[in-house]
Amino acid sequence: MGYGTRFPVDPRNYTRLAELSLPANAGAPEAIPFVYYDTATLATNWTTASFFATPQTDKTLGNIEQGGTIPADTYFQLYSVNLDFLIPTVANSAATADAVGDVLQIFWGARATFNLNIEGKTYGPIPASCLHGTGGVEASIVGVPAAAALANVGQNLRPDGGWWADGAIILRPTASFSVRLDGVAAALVASRQVRISMMGVKYRVVR
Repeated sequence: MGYGTRFPVDPRNYTRLAELSLPANAGAPEAIPFVYYDTATLATNWTTASFFATPQTDKTLGNIEQGGTIPADTYFQLYSVNLDFLIPTVANSAATADAVGDVLQIFWGARATFNLNIEGKTYGPIPASCLHGTGGVEASIVGVPAAAALANVGQNLRPDGGWWADGAIILRPTASFSVRLDGVAAALVASRQVRISMMGVKYRVVR
């Protein structure tokens, strides 16, 4: 996956645009790019965190329609899995909120692994550091600010596709699945929210 938005600009006549905007066959599914995401909180000395098990009331935290399963008449072809840390920026002098330290502790101290299970078949464990971020903020410092003015923020590298499945994994209708982060107990300075995103193609019924 590249950086930035890219799409083809092809000339189309009105007949072709009309054909593309309507389904050729009502029995065939609609295919759209989609991202399923869910958020869990890692407490200090956590060892297991589950994702997608329960729909989130706050849709900024997760958008799965049903807990641990894909809806009827829906297929999801998985292309990549990404991981983001939802940690606000804090002042560098706040020793109780070392964001960068906790990100490193999750990866290297807890040695976090990603585990995907679909209908009893496990895909993993995979080092969580393979699941790169979906995006974020890059900041530069100009001048020599006081230590308390320095930003303390940590993220998981750049959006480059993360753990790339290349469409080889397909979640079928009503298929049960689970996603976990597992690790050994390693103390965090504070509880941290972690978001896992599954990017791919969603096939849904045309009505």
